[in-house]
Amino acid sequence: MNEEFEIYIQKVLRDIPASGKDRQRLEDDLRAHLREALKKDDLPTVLARMGKPQEVAEEFMRGVKLRYAGFWKRLFAFAIDMAFCVLVSLLPLVIGVVLSNAVPQHPEGLDYVIGAILILLILALALTIVGTFLLYFPILEGRYGRTLGKRLLGLRVVRENGTSIGFKEAFLRRLSFYFEFIAIDALFIPFTAKKQRAFDLIAQTVVIEEI
Repeated sequence: MNEEFEIYIQKVLRDIPASGKDRQRLEDDLRAHLREALKKDDLPTVLARMGKPQEVAEEFMRGVKLRYAGFWKRLFAFAIDMAFCVLVSLLPLVIGVVLSNAVPQHPEGLDYVIGAILILLILALALTIVGTFLLYFPILEGRYGRTLGKRLLGLRVVRENGTSIGFKEAFLRRLSFYFEFIAIDALFIPFTAKKQRAFDLIAQTVVIEEI
């Protein structure tokens, strides 16, 4: 099949948060449907009739019953993720402490240059630690729909219609974490129909059990 055929299939699959056998089954069904349609019409006509890849993904997800993840399971996944971030941050933290002790207290001559270099390295390590906590969740959720904790517990973040989220939704739903009121945000989970945090409602996202 030509490149346009493959690109279309991959775009459809990208918006469907299925994995393993279910994903392979969907891909096989989609390929079979397209091949059958191509016996009667050319590819542009077939793809135009199918609709945009996102529309095909949305149509598929309408037939999938989503199981919304509860408060405690999500909390456990969050705890795993935070522990992982702390673990990753330990090495740069230790190196930063060692370097800070090596900064000359009363620099003279070459010690000024050495001290400046050490301070820049310390700042870079500090930014690495901060960046780990700020970017870990939105980058992994925006790219894969799940973090390490969610993966271990079989959870995934998706749009309310069941399709995969992007970086915009991933960052938006994480704002409460950045401004340190995620505990209040999480209190909405037991009282919303789809077990959403307040910022899930704003971002139009849900956390589901793995499909």
